[in-house]
Amino acid sequence: MGPGALPQRKRRGRARGTSLVALTATILLVGGCGGSADGERASQLCANYDEIVAIADDFTQLDASETSADELRAAAVDLRDRLDALQESTSSERIAEALSQLQQSLDAARQRAAEAGEKAEDRVASAEESLQEVSEKWARVRAMVNDRCD
Repeated sequence: MGPGALPQRKRRGRARGTSLVALTATILLVGGCGGSADGERASQLCANYDEIVAIADDFTQLDASETSADELRAAAVDLRDRLDALQESTSSERIAEALSQLQQSLDAARQRAAEAGEKAEDRVASAEESLQEVSEKWARVRAMVNDRCD
């Protein structure tokens, strides 16, 4: 072995170590740190969720005695449209099912508002029932998505 053999081995070892570090960083970046399709989808779910929290909370806080049928219907349509984006960004079957149930409740609320009669008592009772149903289903969706996004 000549005097230059040892430094050459060290250089190869360093080159291998550098390659291993680069490979490991690439795997972590692509596989676990947001580069995966699931990671991107989860990130999109949380972003979409953050955008609609206030709108959904406002909807569930509507006062049936002070909200006209037109206002209720418009609010239900707006929230329903925004939930579609949330539905598209989830990969969880449980969340998708809970969102589907919430959307059905919003559709029912919109339908009841469209069919509301002139009698204020009937309209208010129907609106209260719709709002309560939506509120319960939104609480379920919120709990599930919060678990994912926190």
